[in-house]
Amino acid sequence: MKRFIFSVAFAAVAAQFVFAGGVENKSNLSTGYIRNPSRNTECIRPEAAFYNIAGTSFMDDGFYVEAGDQFVFKKYTHSLMNNNYSDKTKVLLYPNADIVFKKGHAAIFTNFGIYAGGGNLNYNNGSIALGKTFITAAQALPSKNTPAYKVLLGAASNHKLRVSSITYGGEIGAAFNVGEKISLGAAFRTVYGTQAMRITSPYFVFMGNAGSKVSCRSDAWGFGGTFGVHFKPIQPLDISIQYDTLTKIQYEVKSVSGKLASTFGISKGMKYRADLPSMLRAGVGYQVTEPLYMSVSFEYYMNKFYAHQDSVLGETDYDNSWEIGMGADYRFNKAVSVSCGVDYAKQGINSESNNIFNPILDSALVGGGIEITPIDALTITGSAMYIKYFETDYSNLKLNKNVVMLALGVTYKLDF
Repeated sequence: MKRFIFSVAFAAVAAQFVFAGGVENKSNLSTGYIRNPSRNTECIRPEAAFYNIAGTSFMDDGFYVEAGDQFVFKKYTHSLMNNNYSDKTKVLLYPNADIVFKKGHAAIFTNFGIYAGGGNLNYNNGSIALGKTFITAAQALPSKNTPAYKVLLGAASNHKLRVSSITYGGEIGAAFNVGEKISLGAAFRTVYGTQAMRITSPYFVFMGNAGSKVSCRSDAWGFGGTFGVHFKPIQPLDISIQYDTLTKIQYEVKSVSGKLASTFGISKGMKYRADLPSMLRAGVGYQVTEPLYMSVSFEYYMNKFYAHQDSVLGETDYDNSWEIGMGADYRFNKAVSVSCGVDYAKQGINSESNNIFNPILDSALVGGGIEITPIDALTITGSAMYIKYFETDYSNLKLNKNVVMLALGVTYKLDF
């Protein structure tokens, strides 16, 4: 029973704080996604270095630098009957950057972003999931008039949970045109992930913990690749396909605090994998009129294709996920353009795999934004997105969350 109590808590360490995308992978890798989630045929802006690497060789000649930040306002909840516990921690630093150098029929590029994770969970008033396990352990005792029974009930009503998870990622690659209609691209990816968990309760002292805290911290490096093709059968039409390989990420526990953790099998040096599964992107876009461009994008996340999405004390078995989006970009004049789009994501959750503290839910979203070009070399973008998640039942709990995202970005282009 003790091991189960803490395995529930430690399982939260695997939380990847997905705001848009698959179970582990992210789609909101640039501020442009917040403006229009259909990005897979991008071949004008430097964010193509994220979503359509082959498209970078169809960009206008120049040296592009883009940087942005996203602001995430979230509320995660899990409830039982009329009892609700929630996390409302804001994410105010969620940066991205990309650089593209395009000349003639070739381009080189690099990008940086938050490939998974990206925030903290703070259940300062405790968690139903943890509280219920403490109560279950207390009810299993042969006598209700013992100090152990009171200690477990005390921990059930008086504990805090804090989880952090972030995976930084970057790619460097190149693309080149094969004739006038086809371009090919390839990139090498490096990611660094860090995860940490801390549970505190004054009652842990009475459980032999020698302190009120149980915690662990892990980190890992991973490597992978990306390959893409962009096809222009006729000038107004864009067709793209991009494949991201599996990125194996093997975490190692670097530090552990609290005797209870070591008693339950958590020790420094333990290893587990929390990979970024391989994924397939595809898109079709069309320049309907001179100012109007419309596109459809599709992503398929291969969670079951040799990927491990585990935590320090447990394994998961998610099914594959997918999402589809469509959007439009409309340019009023040389200085102002607007964008909007919608997206639906179907996650690979099942009756045995979800995350109580960071619910993984099917969702629908809408985003929109504006681009302003005050001078030829400079473009400023602002955007907003609302994500509607669909409540689900898991382990007798109701899981839900709400997310609103804002983003600001700046692009500078040096012509030559």
